[in-house]
Amino acid sequence: MEPIYIYDNGTIYKKLGYASDLAPTKTSLENDLLDTIDKIHLLYTTKNINSYNELSTFYEENIVSSLFFMKTGVLDLFSYNKLTGIVVDFGGKTTISAVEDGILLNEIHLHGTEYLDQCLIDSIKKNEINYPSLEITNSFYAHKLKDDFIELREIYQQNLIKEIVNESISAAKLLNSSFECKTSLLNSLFLSGNGVNHLIYKMFCDEFNTLRNKVQFIKNYHTFLGGSIFCTVNQSKGLFISREEFFECGENVFLKRLI
Repeated sequence: MEPIYIYDNGTIYKKLGYASDLAPTKTSLENDLLDTIDKIHLLYTTKNINSYNELSTFYEENIVSSLFFMKTGVLDLFSYNKLTGIVVDFGGKTTISAVEDGILLNEIHLHGTEYLDQCLIDSIKKNEINYPSLEITNSFYAHKLKDDFIELREIYQQNLIKEIVNESISAAKLLNSSFECKTSLLNSLFLSGNGVNHLIYKMFCDEFNTLRNKVQFIKNYHTFLGGSIFCTVNQSKGLFISREEFFECGENVFLKRLI
């Protein structure tokens, strides 16, 4: 039996580790985590259709022998031992996901920390923010100054963050009202991602005051941990893609798995 690796291709940080691990064994800002791996079983977390090109490369270059893939919102719930709820992921992009019984119903994408960091960089270049002159070309490199940029967001971007949070709250309500589920999806509302701070958590708690005890902030490596749980307890055939099926259907096989 080949080992099962979990590859969490986040907006900025890549995370790699074994199934059943609580945290990844490797993290990187670069796209080099898979270089040392031979043939493996892989659980790959995907955020959007642009990821399919990378999935295709895994097969075409014979990097993986078999593949499972999941949406991040579903794995975020798994990391909290939940199958139903709404996940608001404040990562590079803000993604609001509606999930019932482990199935992604729909998701909405909004601005996230990439946008906030780029706005900070633009303001620094225009000398609107007093910050040491640095050669920062885009928000990718801002993550190397993560602590500084988190502090700058809290000082200069409170109003912009509030706008994104208010849009996220509206999106969560819209998703909740769009589906006839057995229970309200908002009964379990989870915040995740490295962009979550006290202001964001408080705004959600104030908005959903009847659910104050149910607005939860997911732990570090939430997506990775959800993948670890999934691989350990349930290697679903419905999520398995064989090499034969891939070469027969091409990239459309990934889209079919999301319908």
